Amino acid sequence: MLQKRLLFQASFMLLFGIVADVARTSPVMAAVGVAHGGLARSFTVTLNGPGDGSPGDHVCIGTEYNWTTSISGGTAPFTYNWEIDTDWLSSHGSTLSYTFSSEGWHSVTVEVYDATLSRDAVRHYVFAEYC
Repeated sequence: MLQKRLLFQASFMLLFGIVADVARTSPVMAAVGVAHGGLARSFTVTLNGPGDGSPGDHVCIGTEYNWTTSISGGTAPFTYNWEIDTDWLSSHGSTLSYTFSSEGWHSVTVEVYDATLSRDAVRHYVFAEYC
């Protein structure tokens, strides 16, 4: 009964887009197949670019930076959704070029779906400053 209720809750959250990273906060939800706040993952996405933990976590305002994705597994075709801070960007593929215009910490997120609607997402943080 508990598993049915958890599956219903997960389905409800997915249906209405209320999903937050439940796999990271709830081992029970992760155990019933909800990964990274979405459907069960069949692939892994890697985000390459500023904010990946290298010394380049600081970026200069007014300079264009690039992020690229690498995918391991999954079923093509893939759909990419990019977000800077809380703003979803218009259609982009597996790469993103972006120029920061304000000082401070910013997040760069890519959310990827494969043909089976499996999902994975990665977020980087960078500090933009005047250089």
